[in-house]
Amino acid sequence: MKILIVEDCEINALVVTGFLRKYNPAVEIDYAVNGKDGVSMAMRCDYDIILMDINMPGMDGITATRHIKKNKPSQLIVAVTAVGMDHLEEKNALSTFDQILMKPLNHKLFIKTLDSMLIPADSQAYLE
Repeated sequence: MKILIVEDCEINALVVTGFLRKYNPAVEIDYAVNGKDGVSMAMRCDYDIILMDINMPGMDGITATRHIKKNKPSQLIVAVTAVGMDHLEEKNALSTFDQILMKPLNHKLFIKTLDSMLIPADSQAYLE
């Protein structure tokens, strides 16, 4: 499993990394510190999922996600953000992301979200 974390705050990236390591110790993780770098990395590599912050310097996560989805429409992208839903609605961004997780992250919800996106539906019944 290969995941890209696009996050400008090192502490937040470490929290997400810790959650991912508990989820799957063998996960390969790449990091981008802004939207522009995230788009560049997403174009060069195939990721199982991209975890995208919204507020970043330079290119924000909404713009970055739109660029990625334009070129790779099936790429799974989860917003991991502290911005309110009203901000996402204002920017017409709710449908831009496959899922949205709010900071501070809840570990159980984080894992449930990854499972729902990465594990085929017919296999999930065996996990419960």
